[in-house]
Amino acid sequence: MANEMPWKQVARDWSPLERREDVRSEDWVRLVPVVGPELAELGPAKPVPLDADGVPLHARERPIDRKLTPLHDLMQPGAGPDLVCSERLVWALEASGATGWTATLVPHVTPNRVAGHRLYRLDTEGYSGPLVDTQLRLNKLNPQTFHPRGTDERLNGIPLTPVRFDARGWSGHSVCWSPWFNGPRSWWRALLVRGDVFLALQKHLETLVLRIDRVSWEGEAHARPVQPGHRQGPQEPPPEAPGLEEVLARVEGEAERYQHTFSAGASDAEIAQDFGRLGLTPPEPLCRLLARHNGARLFQGALVLHGVGAQGSLVSRNEELVQFPWYRRELGWVVFGEAAGGQVLWAVDAQGRVRGLGRDELIYGPDALLQQWFSDQVADLRYAWDHDGQLPWTERVLRG
Repeated sequence: MANEMPWKQVARDWSPLERREDVRSEDWVRLVPVVGPELAELGPAKPVPLDADGVPLHARERPIDRKLTPLHDLMQPGAGPDLVCSERLVWALEASGATGWTATLVPHVTPNRVAGHRLYRLDTEGYSGPLVDTQLRLNKLNPQTFHPRGTDERLNGIPLTPVRFDARGWSGHSVCWSPWFNGPRSWWRALLVRGDVFLALQKHLETLVLRIDRVSWEGEAHARPVQPGHRQGPQEPPPEAPGLEEVLARVEGEAERYQHTFSAGASDAEIAQDFGRLGLTPPEPLCRLLARHNGARLFQGALVLHGVGAQGSLVSRNEELVQFPWYRRELGWVVFGEAAGGQVLWAVDAQGRVRGLGRDELIYGPDALLQQWFSDQVADLRYAWDHDGQLPWTERVLRG
């Protein structure tokens, strides 16, 4: 009997998953993606051509800003059905010896090599058997909805728990797709892993950010020879680590071309006084930045850096954020800058690492040192400025 709980395509709880000691090696679970990278998505995916059977010829490519990717382990950009995962989840799958899966690096939105959480498009050649003894919440079939080849039209809806699969139709892989289901807006399928793979993910990742649903494997499974999963396609080397003074010198030299404005440098006393008012210790790289320029508007305001002292806005900006709890911050973080329109606030911790804060209570990337963050911001904004109007995402990045 179903307990009237329909599967959800994505979960909206992005807190780390509590450890599940009740999963055994022979069990099966569904890995449920959390809501996609949100602010890291710089626009909709381009339409994908279909073959004669209605199957996409390639995955949908959504422009992703790697600098803003949150550290979530499994996500579904937009309306799906593609899944993307963190690099650390790929590493854990490799370490577990899981079979069937492939992971393809999602490119950054610009040609620049930047720091941030890399995403991989996750796929698998594994497949489960058909549903057995499982009820559906029916959905009226939309004839304009993508209808994948081989879809069982009887699965015109979403399964209700408990969800059971016929093990006799299983491909033999430890990472599998379920059959396609017709949800309210689109067809989608569930990612299933065997218990030993899930336990390995828990072992290698202390703070696994995804959800799980339990499933049952009914009947006798027939083992088949399968190969371990792997990464495919080109990989990228890490970005070069720049010096802060080097980046500042270039930004200053390009001030007229890119319409930068700077304030005179702050004194040590001004920095100490304002951070004392906040009860914080100023990170060393931020001190160097403020000593050089006590506030700045770069690319005509696409990136704003707050200053200290009587003319600065750093203290007032941090004090007013107390009224806005949806900008989630850890103890000791100070907001020192923001993107165009305030869509992202930039916060730095005591060790000088920068993260983006969104209005959705999410903590975004890049989790990089301030000098690396600054270099990457300037490089990508320079690219957006030079291609303004030629690319669909430049308006949002430059003007909010």
